[in-house]
Amino acid sequence: MNTSLHCEFARSFPQSANRCLVVRPIVVRFLLACAALAPLSFASAADEPGHSGESEHEYTISANRLKTPLIRQGNSVTIITAEQIESSKQTQLIEVLKTVPGLDIVQSGGLGGNAAIFLRGANSEHTLVLVDGIEINNPISNSRSFNFADISLDNVERIEVIRGPQSTVYGSDALGGVINIITKRGGGDFAGSVEAQAGSYSTFIEKASASGGLDGMRYSIGASREDSDSISSAGAAYGNTEDDSYQNTSVASRIGLDPLEQFSTDLIFRYNSSRTDLDNTGGFGGDDPNRLLENQQLFTRAEARTSFLDGTFNQRAGLSYTSHDLEDSNDPDAAHPLDRLRSNFTGELVKFDIQSDFKAGEYNTVVVGFETEHEQGSSYLSSDSAFGPFDTSFGE
Repeated sequence: MNTSLHCEFARSFPQSANRCLVVRPIVVRFLLACAALAPLSFASAADEPGHSGESEHEYTISANRLKTPLIRQGNSVTIITAEQIESSKQTQLIEVLKTVPGLDIVQSGGLGGNAAIFLRGANSEHTLVLVDGIEINNPISNSRSFNFADISLDNVERIEVIRGPQSTVYGSDALGGVINIITKRGGGDFAGSVEAQAGSYSTFIEKASASGGLDGMRYSIGASREDSDSISSAGAAYGNTEDDSYQNTSVASRIGLDPLEQFSTDLIFRYNSSRTDLDNTGGFGGDDPNRLLENQQLFTRAEARTSFLDGTFNQRAGLSYTSHDLEDSNDPDAAHPLDRLRSNFTGELVKFDIQSDFKAGEYNTVVVGFETEHEQGSSYLSSDSAFGPFDTSFGE
């Protein structure tokens, strides 16, 4: 269980490098003064009015939790827009992240193999990954890092990558940086699409999406299915000819209600389910016809927002839930008559956060926030081989 209280005073200067004074909650009187200026609630600047003369892509949300023009930011920020995602014709998040400078991706094997990201040379566990404010790092992972192998681009509006320590506003998980995935809000007239793709290695991808709005309600939904025979991770040069197939199903949605001009709510949902064939080793006899890795991820969030005084006082409160379920299984076969494996790793994170911001002039903003989170996990592994049986478990 972790609970933290954060207060920040930021001043932005036009046409200059970002200068930000962050005051930590050391003095109780200062915290009370901040609380008096702004009741605690959660603020994401994604929905704040933009500055006049700016296009929709000339700002960052993730760098300091506020919608801030890039020209006033001293942070190293890369923004991948919806147009760039569409033009890339990619289906997986890691494919578009490969274009980000200062970001390295290490993936074991082919499709579905564990994929880790390293920002600015920091460890993978030092990158905080968010989906619309949902913290999706895996609590049961030894390093608390996130596996990017199965995250699709369904319903993604933009991606912000902050390279550099953001631990002041996000905690120690963001020592290397932050990757924030922002989904589409929907609204307007109904729009929908259906796509089908086919490629080498018997790869087939089907996608569908729909968005629109009516009478104070808006929605955006995306779904995809990918099937591929892929390649043998063990290497055909060593006599390994079995293809390591991969299947992935993804569903993402964001549904919102706007009953009043000053009040709105959102329900965010994302689910991934994948199935990957694995090999035992990379050399001779590495093929394994029945070793299987199954990964299920669920990310959801409910939030409410208020805005008063023509956007001078903005508030948001949100409750998030993250679930990871990973199973690795292997039965004996003709090539490996003594091998047997059963393992399961589950992790959950429940987080409640509130934050508000008060604009004290054109370039000054006071931000007050509070969050509390509870994470838990468990694991179990049982194996049998020529070296004998082995069992281990980690209770919840």
